[in-house]
Amino acid sequence: MALEGSIKDFGVADILQLIAQQQKTGVLLVEYEGIVAEIYFSAGAVIDATSSHHTARFEQIMVKSGMLSADIVKGARERAEKTLEPLYLVLLRENLVERDVLERILLTQLYETFYMILQWREGTYRFIPQPVKTTTNVVQVPSLETILLDVLRMIDEWPSLKSSIHSFAYVFEPNPEIARDTLDPEEIMVLGFFDGKKTVQDILDGSMLGMFSTCKIMVSLIEQGHLRLLGEKTEQRSRQYLSSRRAVAALSYMLLFLFMIGLLMAPTRFPHSMVPLLQQGNLQESPLGRYRMALLIKNAVTCLDLYFLQNSRYPDTLEQVAATGLMHHNTLTRITATGTCDYQSHGTTYNLTCR
Repeated sequence: MALEGSIKDFGVADILQLIAQQQKTGVLLVEYEGIVAEIYFSAGAVIDATSSHHTARFEQIMVKSGMLSADIVKGARERAEKTLEPLYLVLLRENLVERDVLERILLTQLYETFYMILQWREGTYRFIPQPVKTTTNVVQVPSLETILLDVLRMIDEWPSLKSSIHSFAYVFEPNPEIARDTLDPEEIMVLGFFDGKKTVQDILDGSMLGMFSTCKIMVSLIEQGHLRLLGEKTEQRSRQYLSSRRAVAALSYMLLFLFMIGLLMAPTRFPHSMVPLLQQGNLQESPLGRYRMALLIKNAVTCLDLYFLQNSRYPDTLEQVAATGLMHHNTLTRITATGTCDYQSHGTTYNLTCR
């Protein structure tokens, strides 16, 4: 009977342990949202693990870490495709990467593959019994029990690490005032990644230590005072966006003001002044009233977008926008006074309808 089914019914950890206990040989395919992970077993022991996601990640590490240029990686990949070999075998055979460096990257990717699939709560699995063999003994793979214990610890610690870093858009620089005598080689390596320009995400993309280990070392360096926060790269972009939206709103007000002044000062062929037409009751139904209401709604939409940028959600009421100073109270009064506009917030979306 084939071993296959849904992860909802049988968790990934249970499947892995079942294959190990029965000392099966073959390949376990685990798939979720287009990502396929392959776990290779020989007599119940894990001998390799990879995924479609981490194949591309391997090349990314080679290039972003500065170990190899994009052209060299591309050429090696083309040669690997011709010989039907893994890319890392070509790199190793051609002495493009040192063996110990390659071993660390491959072991990290093995752990990241397990880290990924052990968090899946949906998807499918299928075990294919077949002879398997390792193409190389580059990596000494730990026992399944060791891998599971390590990965479950990583999953448990990750929320705390992530909250300590706050944002992957942060930019840090080394603190030259703190001595590095007590740092171990991996801490020195991670510290060397920071140059005051790269974001945390840039460093993670090129780290051969993997996301978890790099973040753990990073948090330790921050706590010891070896890293100083310079800022967040997205801040400047957000400020520019906010400034541009405020400028658009200000320009709309100015155009409306000039338009109204022009109407009041322009000569008219009507025997009576146009001022009565600008009163609230008449203005609402006139073309000018509809134009003014359209501008007010446009301004309200701008203010709502600004509120979302600052709070990551839309306000429950328009009064909350006015309370922050993003929307002028006169604008709020004019929109709500007519009783023809209805605003409803849904957190990350909203409905603003005016009749």
